[in-house]
Amino acid sequence: MIDPLKEGRRINQRIGKLFKPQAFATQYRIAVVYYPPEKSYNFFFDLTRTRTFSRSIPIGQVSDYDFADLLLVLRTIRTKYQFTMVYRNFSAEQLKVLRRQVH
Repeated sequence: MIDPLKEGRRINQRIGKLFKPQAFATQYRIAVVYYPPEKSYNFFFDLTRTRTFSRSIPIGQVSDYDFADLLLVLRTIRTKYQFTMVYRNFSAEQLKVLRRQVH
């Protein structure tokens, strides 16, 4: 298993390559998706510009992590980038913990 802080820094580097501040009307999000069959978490960088199609770019995947390690990865990302985070395929209890501890 890879160190969660190191994994968070690696994802931050990928976001840094993709993030280009725009003058107007661009929304950025990070989508975190839990994939139960592989027991992994996938990360996507979502870009939405006015009058264009939105893009979702894969920026990382972590496997064999427990929920506490995921929180460390997300906090590492959050310290550098304050983008909106969208969580998919999580239970209601996990969503409550994510919103309290990451945001």
